[in-house]
Amino acid sequence: MARVISTQYYFKGMIGQMKKYILKCKICQSVKKPTTPSYGLMGNLPLAEKPFDVVALDSILGLGDYNSTKNCLHVIVDHHSRYIWAYPSKSTSIATYINIINQLLNVGKPKNIVTDRHPSFVSKRFNKFIQEKGIKHVMTSPSHPQCNGLVERANATIISKLRLYHQQNPRIPWPKLLQKALEEYRSIPHSITKMPPVYLLFGITPSYINKLTRAYPPIEEARKIANENTEKLHLKLVKRYNESHKTPNLKIGDKILYKIPYQSGQVKLWDPVTEDNTEPPFPFQEEEDLEGCLGIEPNKQASTDNPQILHASHQGINNTIALAKGFIYWPGMNKEIEELINNCSICQQTSRANLKEPLLPHQAPEYPWQKVGIDIFQIESSKYLLIVDYFSKYPEIYQLQDMTTDTIIRRLKRTFSNFGIPETLVSDNGPPFFSKEFQNFTRTWNIVHVTSSPYHAQSNGMVERTVQTLKKLIKRCGEKVQTPT
Repeated sequence: MARVISTQYYFKGMIGQMKKYILKCKICQSVKKPTTPSYGLMGNLPLAEKPFDVVALDSILGLGDYNSTKNCLHVIVDHHSRYIWAYPSKSTSIATYINIINQLLNVGKPKNIVTDRHPSFVSKRFNKFIQEKGIKHVMTSPSHPQCNGLVERANATIISKLRLYHQQNPRIPWPKLLQKALEEYRSIPHSITKMPPVYLLFGITPSYINKLTRAYPPIEEARKIANENTEKLHLKLVKRYNESHKTPNLKIGDKILYKIPYQSGQVKLWDPVTEDNTEPPFPFQEEEDLEGCLGIEPNKQASTDNPQILHASHQGINNTIALAKGFIYWPGMNKEIEELINNCSICQQTSRANLKEPLLPHQAPEYPWQKVGIDIFQIESSKYLLIVDYFSKYPEIYQLQDMTTDTIIRRLKRTFSNFGIPETLVSDNGPPFFSKEFQNFTRTWNIVHVTSSPYHAQSNGMVERTVQTLKKLIKRCGEKVQTPT
């Protein structure tokens, strides 16, 4: 805005007044992402000094398509020990959650239970049951799952482990794979407490400890160490979080802008292998032979069992190294563990992201309308065709009555008749642009048609960025905007 006005006008304090005006614009506030610190400092849940002081309950949905009729997984986490209970189910009803709490009471009685505001947790029946059992019910803020971050993080860990076992055994129902995932999580030292959850909760030493000749401190001392480690991390997180947030200075009756969070439904046990069971569409390293020496037990010869023990649960590099350092050591241990995990086929398949390719920039055009990009976007029920000149960034936009190839071609001909025929046309691989009719059009008009890589919208980044800008403008203008058809 300042660049536009300063070319024609100037007055004292112009930039400051424009800034104040824009910051108070209701439409801009509701559309644009805020750049100022968010309100609200990090609060504290009840301190869990010992097991069952605080437990958290949450549910994972979207598991019904993996050889099982059960589509829910209800997870309970003990805040002190990080011990996880998980219950597969077909329902998120009140009766289901009451049954889960009853099963937990057979192990121990929690003082506090933390949940979100799911209708079952807000219901009078559930809260009456909790009160009768002498448990305090703490509910998180609406639309803020990070308030129950410990169980949310546990959910991600369980799903990650299930994903690993699903890749190895795709025909086995996921509830049968769950127990193995839980046993491994419970027996491995937690990254924060530095102790296995099963040891902190029950005082049971994991079975593999005998193989690696390591004993933990007495249970009371171990719980004290776990509390200290948890407190250190909490103080660090509080400091980091509060640096980007501020204390709200609000009074009753003040108007506020409430952000509605985006909810995405995604599959849980994502399978990177294509549907016809062919190789994944990215470079894939073969798993190395594990024969030979990777780990050395104290005062013993090299054993091929050690790498299987260290990487049995397919933990990441840092967690596996931390686990190994607690029990064994050999020269070059960190490097060998890193190589082992980097070459693990299962970890490669289920990792969040692969290494990205180096950026291959578009060749810059020398004059206007030498190279153009096109894309189709939608706002509510209306669809639009966007044409952008790569040289001047000049956009042309048309509202579409339909998305047929013939309609797209007629809009392109209209634009090219006004500005000239481009040498290069960049688009994605959408059906209108990939059709034989469109290919004949570009060939007849002597236009080089370049398509972006599948599932990589950033390959046509010029158009994608312009789409974001125009969407904001159209939303701000509301019904006032008029586009040619």
